[in-house]
Amino acid sequence: MPRQVARTSPDVSSAVVASGRLNAHHKQLFFSDNPVFVEGHHDAMMVEALMEARGTSVAGAGSCVIDCGGVGEVNHYLELCRALGKDAHFVYDLDSMFQGRLRRCVSGDDRVEGLLAAAGVGADFAKYLGELDRRLTEMVDVLVAKTLSGHLEGLGRLFSEFGKASRKQWAQDQLARARAAVMTAIGRYRDEVVAVGGRSAVGDIEGRWKLALRTLAEKNIHVLDGGPIERYLPNFAGDLFAPTADAKRNTIEKELAELQRIQEIAASHREAALAKRYGALYDIVAKLPAKTEVNLDRTLRTYLSDYVHDLQKTIKANPGWTREQIDTQMRGRPLAKSGVVSLDKLQSDRDGRFEATLALPDVFGLGPRTVVVDSNTTIGNMRPFAQTEADGSVT
Repeated sequence: MPRQVARTSPDVSSAVVASGRLNAHHKQLFFSDNPVFVEGHHDAMMVEALMEARGTSVAGAGSCVIDCGGVGEVNHYLELCRALGKDAHFVYDLDSMFQGRLRRCVSGDDRVEGLLAAAGVGADFAKYLGELDRRLTEMVDVLVAKTLSGHLEGLGRLFSEFGKASRKQWAQDQLARARAAVMTAIGRYRDEVVAVGGRSAVGDIEGRWKLALRTLAEKNIHVLDGGPIERYLPNFAGDLFAPTADAKRNTIEKELAELQRIQEIAASHREAALAKRYGALYDIVAKLPAKTEVNLDRTLRTYLSDYVHDLQKTIKANPGWTREQIDTQMRGRPLAKSGVVSLDKLQSDRDGRFEATLALPDVFGLGPRTVVVDSNTTIGNMRPFAQTEADGSVT
């Protein structure tokens, strides 16, 4: 039976299903088996571009990418999709772990509790993250007391904006931002944080953080542990701890152009190029719903076997026909009329024995190819396809 969510549903707040939240763009989720939700417009642009560069189809997988307009809005869709029983995916910035309602949305989930219990750290996700908060606050206190330089200078400036001399007077949202900034610093400049805060303390924070992210990933909640999406992009040249809107926009524009260039690389090398350039961001995108790769050759061989069978019958039934007459006859076959195959070479005798070369043009983005068939060819013994090089040679 279809799943329904009403304004009076006990597990979903009425604000989640309020029509004002759902514009025409958001309503795609109702027609998608496994939608992907991201925080903002730039996130959606990069995720879609990376999926396209991989050569995967979002729509073909019954999916779509929806930008929600902020971490708070993503949480609403997390609750809604859970109530609707949709196998949705969610991509969050690092800050979401310290701000907003993500923790409350996930706490109490049986599967999350089971994963934590199996790891030997209890079953209360909120309590587990609360302990991570405490360790990060201790690290913030250590870093606030130091004069930070090098790559950590930006972190020092952020602390100064909050009031460096009185950390305990910071507002709760400022402390949350500070914790997220420390996690970013550990991820990007680990050795420098270790030099100031100590190897043991940093290692303890990392271990707790990685377990939290693995637990969330099991629920299709993917957290960009380096911060906002632009911080994963090689062209980003802004302040790592306080990126401006202009820096974000300029970075996205440059990366979209770079992705266009990468799409021109041979498919066999494209995955490696994308993984090297985008690292953890690419790893997350690779986990999102995408149409599984279709084995075109297997399907093509099935259709070609029908064409070859017709060729064998034509030659057997018309031993006196010339190559041109046979070619004219075969051009009327559906596969030839669609442009998928043509008779390139033919040698035959009056007993119906022959050897022919079939040409396969670049219809599927695999380059021009050929296959040699004869009077005994079947789908089971058909030879491999050969690649036709630019100079006409076959490999």
